[in-house]
Amino acid sequence: MAKRDFNKKQVMISGAAGGLGTGLCEVFGKAGAKIIALDISESRLATLKERMSSQGIDIITHRCDITRESECRKVVAHFSKIDLLINNAGITKIKPFTEEEIEDVCHIMEVNFYGSLFITAAALSRLKRNKGMIITISSIAGFSPLYGRTGYAASKYALHGFFETLRSELIEDEVAVMMVSPSFVDTGIGETKENPKKKIGKVASPLEVAQQIFKAAEKEKRHLITGRVGKMAWWLHKFSPKTFERLMLKKIKEQ
Repeated sequence: MAKRDFNKKQVMISGAAGGLGTGLCEVFGKAGAKIIALDISESRLATLKERMSSQGIDIITHRCDITRESECRKVVAHFSKIDLLINNAGITKIKPFTEEEIEDVCHIMEVNFYGSLFITAAALSRLKRNKGMIITISSIAGFSPLYGRTGYAASKYALHGFFETLRSELIEDEVAVMMVSPSFVDTGIGETKENPKKKIGKVASPLEVAQQIFKAAEKEKRHLITGRVGKMAWWLHKFSPKTFERLMLKKIKEQ
């Protein structure tokens, strides 16, 4: 099977100014893709553009609040062609659920799930026209429990349900859909000085994960799980969920 070629393709990336987003811009940009970088922060987009341009990467930046469907459609309308959409934007909050946390869970769902839904809906006709590809960044929390991340896990499970079903609907349009479930990536998402992020096993760099995503995208993989911990979590939770839960809680509490 021939590899999918991203040279001279237009690649739209949400959450592009974050850690993994920056890595994705760099990896796909160096492969010859034209990057359309979306983020809610104009200042971080300016920094991203300067960094990518210094490496000779062709990049256009747009501020976009992906939780607003109208903004997603307005931004996408600037482009007649989109070959690859990477749903990368995401947030989390690390705290056990209590009745006071409903607003936090709703906000996480708004960004992680509805944001991906809105930008995908806006770009879908262009992706169909170009027999394109959708890559959605999930997590090991998208297929197994992760202590202190109820809202985050809910959003990632929802992404799997939506995009894996969408994949089946897009077969005749020849649009590929790939889910990515990284284990722990050093992006700082959800981490504060008072509440450091609890990580299990080796923490990968954003660039390292971006390179793995690129190679998997070339092969049009359906699901990429990165890291030893991620692969172990997949199999352990699949065949012995109680054992997974016990070991996960033990590791978290040790930290």
